[in-house]
Amino acid sequence: PTNQPQTMEKSKPDLLLSDFDISEERGFVPDVPPLKRLPPYFSPWEELSGELSGLLQRQRGEVRSRVELLPELEFTKDTLKSEAEWWRALVVVTYIGQAYIWGEGEERVPQVLPRVLAIPWWSLSQHLDVPPVISYAVTVTHNWGLVDEDKPMDLDNLYSLITFSGTQDEAWFYLVALFLEVGASPGVKAVVDGYNAVARGDKRSLGECLIQVEEIIRGSMLPTLKRMYEKCEPQVFYNSIRPYQAGSKGIPALTEGLVFEGVDPHPKQFSGASAGQSATMHTFDIFFGTKHAKSNKVFFEDMRLSMPARHRQFLAELSTLPPVVEFIRDSRDPELIQLYNKAVEAFADFRSEHVVLVTRYIVLQKSKSGRRSSMEMKGTGGSDFMFFLKSVRDDTLSMRISLE
Repeated sequence: PTNQPQTMEKSKPDLLLSDFDISEERGFVPDVPPLKRLPPYFSPWEELSGELSGLLQRQRGEVRSRVELLPELEFTKDTLKSEAEWWRALVVVTYIGQAYIWGEGEERVPQVLPRVLAIPWWSLSQHLDVPPVISYAVTVTHNWGLVDEDKPMDLDNLYSLITFSGTQDEAWFYLVALFLEVGASPGVKAVVDGYNAVARGDKRSLGECLIQVEEIIRGSMLPTLKRMYEKCEPQVFYNSIRPYQAGSKGIPALTEGLVFEGVDPHPKQFSGASAGQSATMHTFDIFFGTKHAKSNKVFFEDMRLSMPARHRQFLAELSTLPPVVEFIRDSRDPELIQLYNKAVEAFADFRSEHVVLVTRYIVLQKSKSGRRSSMEMKGTGGSDFMFFLKSVRDDTLSMRISLE
């Protein structure tokens, strides 16, 4: 595109990723690997989190009896001294909490969490400003370590700190999502650069950003998503991983939600873990100006509640900026419009691949199992997911600008 400045008043200074706890190298993934263990005071909780897979495999109700024997520790600023410790505590308590809720099958889901679990889970969530429920932030972005800390962050050099099943399949499920986030980070930076280019009226720089976004989606994100099949068997995912990703919202086994004993006598409802909680996907949606159908928009707004607070603030900030798509449409620059359309089509193709993956891991497994489930044809976030995923893909494609 020709570099002819558009008339646009620059109302805000350039956006900086660092202002929102976003890494230049890793995007929405922390620059420093998450803490592997809390201080000795929390040893009973750490030990239980490390034994979950064995206890859950035996299915004898041992998780619940062990939880009820845990000491009521103080999860406060006096005992947790850093943000890393707060996040590690949330990961530990969340895994124990989800095991307590779902570890004995849907038929025996408790309606009340005991205070020894409910109070810490609630207070940790309040401090970090996220809901007390499993989430993408807990399982993916704050639940990993490097096998060799002197080597690069590659899929083969990563491991998950805690899992429910103890299987390679479960770790791989989280780590593919993690590596996808890291690989997408140059695209997140390109989005920010794109907004800054619009603020300057710089069409040439915006075109370069669009090229980079398309290249990141096609060259990194799509190939990484397809690697899910390498080490995560659909049957293992469906039977041993997916049940623990559920929340307490839109789930028949928890019609009213969960009561947090010692916190509030009224049941609470929260959406479970979902790829819809990836701030990277929301970033691209805002950048492309995707207009989601009303029900889809409500779902994505709900998903944002589970993101770290600074990442939510980043998305809110992007949403206040002059829309990139309007700048491109108003430019009537065929080359810029074509670059935008190619990037939109790449994102739609990524979403189509996600539909294929969900079909293999959930829809086909459900038909093979022949059993009814409280999450039947619903996502762990509570959505009617196949209709939802296809409509989100179609929402994305509909943003293409006509060259006529």
